[in-house]
Amino acid sequence: MSHQGSTSLVIVLTVLLIVAFEGFQYWSAKSNDCYIQVLKLHNQHLMLRRHEKDYLLRNQIEYKETWEKQLAAVKQATEQFGHCLTPNAAPQIASLKSSLSQYETDFHRLVTELKSANQQDLQILNRLMNEQEQLELLGRDDNVNIYAQTLAIRQHLFTYITSENPISLQLLSNKVQTLSQWAIDNQEMTQLINLYSDTIKELQILLQSRQYTHERGTMGSMRKHIHAFEDKLAHYQQTLQPQQTLLWRVAFYLCLVIGLTIIRIRQA
Repeated sequence: MSHQGSTSLVIVLTVLLIVAFEGFQYWSAKSNDCYIQVLKLHNQHLMLRRHEKDYLLRNQIEYKETWEKQLAAVKQATEQFGHCLTPNAAPQIASLKSSLSQYETDFHRLVTELKSANQQDLQILNRLMNEQEQLELLGRDDNVNIYAQTLAIRQHLFTYITSENPISLQLLSNKVQTLSQWAIDNQEMTQLINLYSDTIKELQILLQSRQYTHERGTMGSMRKHIHAFEDKLAHYQQTLQPQQTLLWRVAFYLCLVIGLTIIRIRQA
């Protein structure tokens, strides 16, 4: 092959290599942009979970409103992230959106369930308060020791109301059982104590049912869907790890210059 033909071939191959490499760099830069998008989406999601926990812990409307605003931000970030990927990723993005949508549905269902449970709590507590008042009146008319026991029961009842701790409720139940031994000769007092005990058991059953609902029912479903959303984000974070584009570019052009220099020397 002539010297001129060899030079032309080198030029063509060099141009093809540069075009291919710069195309790769463009794809790599786009992947890096997508990685930044998925990191932003991950941070938005963490804030959503924080507001979710704030509302469930405090049960105040302002936390629910904050959660709803953050959910809208997560939806928008998810949409933007979807636009960053290729059309081939559409099914995965649809799955990501589906997990978020199911999480949203479960959250609203859980809010409704908690409101209903709180109303049931209030009704039972009102009955306990009325029964407590009747118990104190009977104890006052019976004897000092029984009356003192009823006052101790009232203290345990107030402790439970302020703490909502199941242990406090069990201590209340134990105290009522102790009172039943003191008032065994008073039929009216015994009937009222039995009624009081039944009301406490009703509240305990409600709390156990709610715990089951939270762990395996609606709350369990909500957590399952948001964890699926998290797992998909983690997968994208792993697959879209940024490339060292600047170092690759420097190394490529350095090797290219060295190669062309060697070819030039051999042709001389």
